[in-house]
Amino acid sequence: MPWWSWVLIWVGLAALLVLVLVICAVLLFRKLMALGDAVSHLGDQIDAATAAGQRVPSSPAGTLPAIFQNPWSLSMQVEERRSERLLRRQRSRDRRVVRGKLFRNAPVTFEG
Repeated sequence: MPWWSWVLIWVGLAALLVLVLVICAVLLFRKLMALGDAVSHLGDQIDAATAAGQRVPSSPAGTLPAIFQNPWSLSMQVEERRSERLLRRQRSRDRRVVRGKLFRNAPVTFEG
């Protein structure tokens, strides 16, 4: 294979790389412009809500993202939710058992 074919191959690969980078840059630019429009629209909505005297929704008072909270308190919250869920499941199971027993042992009545 002559040396100039290697030059053509590498020039073609470099041109392809530049084309892919340009396409990615254009797509990224479009996404950033769409993000800017969305942020601008959100700002307009917040301004309209505050001008109308409405409260702007935010996170519940006093809550931090989980990464900033105490791990011990988070584990306690998880355990509390787990025990509540287990209690709800047990109550549901008990209700199903009672319904099942009532259904199996229901008195038979004939009308007619």
